[in-house]
Amino acid sequence: MVKDWEIVRRPPEPDDWWSQSFCDGNAVLPGATGPVRVRFSNTGARSFQRVEAHLVYEVQDGSPLRVTFAYRDGGQLKTADHTYQPTPGKADSTWTIEAGENPETVWVEYAAAEE
Repeated sequence: MVKDWEIVRRPPEPDDWWSQSFCDGNAVLPGATGPVRVRFSNTGARSFQRVEAHLVYEVQDGSPLRVTFAYRDGGQLKTADHTYQPTPGKADSTWTIEAGENPETVWVEYAAAEE
């Protein structure tokens, strides 16, 4: 996906040289129906501290998505949930939460909902 990409290095560099770099690419995977393996390598003899890959794909038949949001409001733990219907290309702005002045997010859960 990404070929001949390099980090431009400019001296002087410290012995503990560190780089934060971003690189992206796209590849069509026709007929892929199972796991996808992504490999990271370099020719600079540097260790990876963290690498990430994001896979985006289109599902054939969507199902409803249930979102549960947990938050603290005035010291109390509260939850709210909403089920989004599978309507590709259409935004759903029907869900709002009255969470007070200084809400604190505790966790968010996304789950396939039963139809």
